[in-house]
Amino acid sequence: MGTLAQSGQTTLQRNVEELVSNIRAAAESKLYSPAQRRKLLLALDAIRSPAYVHDAVVAAFLTTHGAWAAGLGYQAIWLVGPTADLSRRLS
Repeated sequence: MGTLAQSGQTTLQRNVEELVSNIRAAAESKLYSPAQRRKLLLALDAIRSPAYVHDAVVAAFLTTHGAWAAGLGYQAIWLVGPTADLSRRLS
């Protein structure tokens, strides 16, 4: 088990804006129709990339793209980290 899963802490080694962009790109890459989205919870896998679940990254995503993510029409969008405590709701 990695450092983040064991201690709940790790260092952020990548640029926050790049990580935020990657999260948006991952959500955009899903090819579900609006009718399908209304029935789905979108789970984006960050289990092996724990930098994405840092509070700073999630806060930046919500500030920059929160309204956009909510407008996609999914029941919810989750960024799934290595533990339940390290998973974050994006919409």
